[in-house]
Amino acid sequence: MNFNVDDFLEREELSDFSESFEIAKYTSAFIDQKLGRQILIHVLDIWKYVNTDSKNIWINLIERAGFYPYLSEKNISENLGFQASIRREWYKSDNLPGVYFHAKQKVIEREIANHENVAVSAPTSFGKSLLIEEIVARNIYRNILIIQPTLALIDETRRRLQKYTEYNMVMNTIQQPSGKNVFILTAERVLEYRNLPKVDFLIVDEFYKVSSRTNDDRQGTLNIALSRILSNNRVQSLYLTPSIDTISEEFLEKYNISFFKTDYSLVNTNITEIICKNNTEKKRELFKRLAIEDKPSLVYVSSPKRAYNMAVEYLDYLQNDPIRDISKQSLLLTDWINDNISEEWKLNSVLEYGIGVHNGELPRHVVSSQLDYFNQGKLKVMFVTTSLIEGVNTSEKNVFIFDEKKGKKKLDYFDFSNIVGRAGRLKKYFTGEVYLFGEAPEKNNFQIDVPFVEQANASDEVLINLPNSD
Repeated sequence: MNFNVDDFLEREELSDFSESFEIAKYTSAFIDQKLGRQILIHVLDIWKYVNTDSKNIWINLIERAGFYPYLSEKNISENLGFQASIRREWYKSDNLPGVYFHAKQKVIEREIANHENVAVSAPTSFGKSLLIEEIVARNIYRNILIIQPTLALIDETRRRLQKYTEYNMVMNTIQQPSGKNVFILTAERVLEYRNLPKVDFLIVDEFYKVSSRTNDDRQGTLNIALSRILSNNRVQSLYLTPSIDTISEEFLEKYNISFFKTDYSLVNTNITEIICKNNTEKKRELFKRLAIEDKPSLVYVSSPKRAYNMAVEYLDYLQNDPIRDISKQSLLLTDWINDNISEEWKLNSVLEYGIGVHNGELPRHVVSSQLDYFNQGKLKVMFVTTSLIEGVNTSEKNVFIFDEKKGKKKLDYFDFSNIVGRAGRLKKYFTGEVYLFGEAPEKNNFQIDVPFVEQANASDEVLINLPNSD
């Protein structure tokens, strides 16, 4: 069959039965590969316009690919056969109502159920946060410790887990443990917490930050915290990271950890390169595209100051466009800013016109409120730095990578991949659109070393704090 996948991914319908059948037959040969998943995701995206008589064939392929979260959707599940319905129940969570795992999530869920230690490297859209919730929802562990790299992620995790009232949620060093506890802490707070009780289950989110390759000031603290937790407890553990290539063999062997690496995703990503002559043209092209876009968009820039300034400039662009009528909205956050900070803060005007700013320098309440507004559709555009890219869940169709730097350094392939992975959302935006103003960084392998185990790249701070036995 003469079939061009890129052309197919641009299609908006598949109404002819013969053509649909031939493409399904072609896809069946690649069902376990990225190519096959891309085709299936696009078919799901245009499901309403797929030939009705061919839908059962596609449902069979969707099931073979392990896309069980999609098979629970009403417009698809009503065509699901008896045997397929029985198989689907195997992927249903026993603890999260109405939640179905996809094939690769189920593999990890089973390993955890069998008391294994697992390190997971997977794309942003894999659904790693669902695994965290599953562990808490089981309600079988007395003390769960979740180490997050930022306060924003602590707050997001708390909000997602606070419905599990059988647990006492501990987010800072002042709070005292009770009968059953979920500790959601940064590495710094783990070390500061006095008399931390025995941990039954350890979860480390954004685990790549343990590596000396990250050049993160907090990397040493995370190493020390993990060293203490793992030496003082026989603890089951789960390590979650965006896509990396390998993890220290010494670490995996010492703590009996299975490494699970996958590129499995239930969302497609389309990357478009935009070439401009100069910065003025580049900015004008960005603002023009944002103004006509009706789906939520993130704009990645290199620094907090730049995120704020670009948001203000974009508002000026909208207000000075004679053919564009933009409406103003009132938000509780803008009222709070008026009353407690200043009516003159330009961020207020930006927010009132549906534009957000996310960076690590803003008050946490201001940041979390903006994320809520963005996910609710009250903000259409957010200018962001890597403070948002580090695991915070948002729902956006488009990502514009405006700057090729992270601070003053060139954006590397690892960070670039994480930013790209923000585009699209399971069951909402099947295909994420990425607009790249410049060139993609050259792909290179990203291996996580673990300094507190290997000791080769460990700082003096880490070495001094290791137990004598190590």
